[in-house]
Amino acid sequence: MCYMILLSTDSEVDLTKFNSKSVEFDSELPPLVEINELKYKNRWLLGSRDGCSCGFRHLHTSAVELGFDVPQDWYEEAPEDIESTLEFAEVVLGLVQTGAKVDCIDVWEHATSESTTEDILPVAISSMPKQNFRFMECRHFVFE
Repeated sequence: MCYMILLSTDSEVDLTKFNSKSVEFDSELPPLVEINELKYKNRWLLGSRDGCSCGFRHLHTSAVELGFDVPQDWYEEAPEDIESTLEFAEVVLGLVQTGAKVDCIDVWEHATSESTTEDILPVAISSMPKQNFRFMECRHFVFE
């Protein structure tokens, strides 16, 4: 199974212009029920160098209490995942700074008619050091 990060925004910017070897925005969405939980009309699948959304920093549901933080030596993360996550945070920060609204949901690829999203978390992306951001499994982020 793979992580799938679903993103929505009210911005009309074509997010594919931010695609790189580490980050890829795709308007073709997988058939996940969580799409219906996204707040805004322009919806994207966030991919990584792996094609799916696995190539980003993630916390498992059992570790979300660790919250946002810089990479730690005791919690092994691939340097490429850290770099991809920084790129993503820069794109979202740019959108938010132009007044756009952005949210995203981090879920496992699954075939069910029930949502696996557990919490909605506000993210103060404008005041958070970019290196602190990481995705948290089954969480719905609303960027401010």
